[in-house]
Amino acid sequence: MTNPPPPPPPGSGDPTQAIPTGGYPPAGGYQAPPGATPPPTGGYPPAGGYQQPPGGYGPPTGGYGGPPGAPQGGGKGGMSTGAIIAIAAIVVVAVIAAGVGIVLVTRGGDDDSASDRTTTEATTTEDDGTTTTEDDDTSTTEDDDDGTTTTEDDGPTPSGDEPTVDGSSISGGTVDASGPVQHDISVPEGVTAQITVTPDSPDFDVVLEGDGTTIDDGFAGDPEVATVEGPRSFTVEVSGFLDATGGYTIEIEEA
Repeated sequence: MTNPPPPPPPGSGDPTQAIPTGGYPPAGGYQAPPGATPPPTGGYPPAGGYQQPPGGYGPPTGGYGGPPGAPQGGGKGGMSTGAIIAIAAIVVVAVIAAGVGIVLVTRGGDDDSASDRTTTEATTTEDDGTTTTEDDDTSTTEDDDDGTTTTEDDGPTPSGDEPTVDGSSISGGTVDASGPVQHDISVPEGVTAQITVTPDSPDFDVVLEGDGTTIDDGFAGDPEVATVEGPRSFTVEVSGFLDATGGYTIEIEEA
């Protein structure tokens, strides 16, 4: 005769349920022994660890961010379009400034040589290739922008070989009630000079006297002319016919 099976645990409801090995856990579950680490919140992971959901985990919302200061978009950091345009503008300005400097230096060299003083023969070169040479004592040479060289004559330089009246080639005066006006005449050796006295008014009749000779060939307003051979130095007087008064000009030149 066999013994009947033990009764089922309270609340089982299944009389065929076998009793687990070691018996049932105490009410409230097993307690950790003293000094043991308590289980983590939510309990221990199942055997074999947590399983990845089908399809894997997706990226976080907004994507993975790079380190602070790193360029966005995953590419390498490069120079912006604005920086490239600024550098190109600086290069263009530098090239233009260099060109202007060269032009100014070139123009300055041309201006420095535009006017030269010379005491030798002056040469004028025209655009057609013709060259003209003038022999002047003193001249001014200027270079025009079109390449033409222009020479201006400053006039002859007086020398001791020319006749003079009062130390020059021309003089003048006014005959009034005080009497005749005197002028110093000098004619170098080997030179024949012509003295001409011209009244300023057509109503004035001049008279020329000098070196023992009186010349009154013309009428009122007419010039009086005398010829003298050098070497001579003397004084001439200019007066008016019948005590007439008025102004005049006296010139001397080689005859």
